[in-house]
Amino acid sequence: MAIAGNLEEFSLPEIFQFLETQQGTGLLSIHAASECETQKKRESYLWLHEGRIVAFANTLDNQGLTCLISQRGWLKPEEIHGVAKSCLISGDSSLGVCLKKKEALSSQQLSLLFYVQVLLPVCALFKLQTGQFVFDSMAVMPTVEMTGMSLSATKATLLGLRVLRDWTFLADKLPNPNLVLTKTGYSKPYLKLDSCEGQVWKLASGKISLEAIAHQLQLPLKTVQQIVFRLQMVGLVEEVSNIAPVLTVPLAETRALQQVVSAKEASGNTFVQSFIGLFQNRKPVQDTTNANQSSAVLYRLQKFA
Repeated sequence: MAIAGNLEEFSLPEIFQFLETQQGTGLLSIHAASECETQKKRESYLWLHEGRIVAFANTLDNQGLTCLISQRGWLKPEEIHGVAKSCLISGDSSLGVCLKKKEALSSQQLSLLFYVQVLLPVCALFKLQTGQFVFDSMAVMPTVEMTGMSLSATKATLLGLRVLRDWTFLADKLPNPNLVLTKTGYSKPYLKLDSCEGQVWKLASGKISLEAIAHQLQLPLKTVQQIVFRLQMVGLVEEVSNIAPVLTVPLAETRALQQVVSAKEASGNTFVQSFIGLFQNRKPVQDTTNANQSSAVLYRLQKFA
């Protein structure tokens, strides 16, 4: 099954949140728009296993990790290829694990490779404002591109949003200043928070607004909105609603979505319905945009494999 969409409607933090919640396994391809017409689209490929990122590459030639190792002079390409063949024979889950078993690379070297191969480029993806994405749950894991290490999708979100400088394209996704927050049941955060994130999380008592939190911490409101967005995306805080929930998708669209889903095979229903839920749980929008959003969502759903 494949799910497709665009980054203008579903931001990368929302996509990552969905994939970790669903423990998604497969290949997430991101096709970013080029800065000018003469340039090729920037391609990024992320492999996930049960909601954790295990590899990243800019091409599908299976040479990314090999190049990183050889560029550092640790091993020659032919040596790496020899080890890769033995990986297939021995059934090792990744090239990195096989190299470590043969004492060709140390744990420290593998950690550095993962930092360069996965962590840095994934964090850079959060700058993308436009582009398309496709998640293919049937894709095969690339053994030769894997170090044996992994990163949860939500932790990648937290790290990526921390270093994001331009939040303009996410402005309409930031929480309302009057929003009242509460913790999501954790006695302490399951992720390591920085000082400001920790302070905001502690004040999410379900009693005071986001604006009041900003005033109490003497932080700019915009900064607190960005922090809260990060905490929401990693599932540490949620909105407290004292009013009846607002239907974010018109009734006609909901029925149409259900018709599309019912036409799918039973094995794929849960995954597709969860993705529809991501759309339905978004912020309320003006009625004038509902028709356009309905058409766009239905078009994408009809392309699901």
